[in-house]
Amino acid sequence: MSVPRPVAAYCEAVEELLRGVLGDALVGLYLHGSGAMGGWHERLSDIDLLAVTARPLSSEKKSAIAAVLADLAAPGAGLEFSIVALSSFEPLLTAPKFELHVTTGAEPKIVDGSGHPGDSDLVMHFAICRERGLAIFGPPPNEVFPEVPRRMLLEAFHAELAWGLANAPARYAVLNACRAWAFAKEGRLLSKVEGGEWAINRGFEPAAVGAALAAQRGAEGTIGRGETESLVDRARTALRVAIEGDGDA
Repeated sequence: MSVPRPVAAYCEAVEELLRGVLGDALVGLYLHGSGAMGGWHERLSDIDLLAVTARPLSSEKKSAIAAVLADLAAPGAGLEFSIVALSSFEPLLTAPKFELHVTTGAEPKIVDGSGHPGDSDLVMHFAICRERGLAIFGPPPNEVFPEVPRRMLLEAFHAELAWGLANAPARYAVLNACRAWAFAKEGRLLSKVEGGEWAINRGFEPAAVGAALAAQRGAEGTIGRGETESLVDRARTALRVAIEGDGDA
């Protein structure tokens, strides 16, 4: 999968800035999400980056990283960035600890991980980085990120469905449900676009999924709330069945 040119150029700039702040403490920088898996849109998609450091960071280092990332304009919808220490992998928790989260774009946010209970989304990010992420700097991702237990991933996807339905645009909620459904049924880690195509090919809610795919690719369209909720509910059911181990989801 080739990385879109604006994404590649931005990732190289982030690498240079992080290496300037962290030096040899930077283990690796990894691209995941649509920039790595396909379907990145120059207006709608953000850039998902996950960095790994050899040791926990001082507050000064965190402030320096937040400052340089805030000053670096990201293409697309902005940056979604997390940095974790190697110690966050052992033991692997359902809500792993992190050093810093930085979001830019329409809703910029900086979250210091000190004293934070952890982030359950990170187990999904670890798994996707391990299987389908791209190393901007550092060893191959499967040499850095741990294997995430299937049940832990199923539970994380289940929680993400509720967040997406309550907080995200309908196109996100629909396609997020599709990729979660694909994981429940087949154990596949897909992008949102791939998840939508997977659902379409199986005849799952074709009108809603087709509209969501069109919207994800930049087209205008309306997705009904009822259709969105129906699809999310079906994905939740598949995940619950898989979690309970009660037959094929």
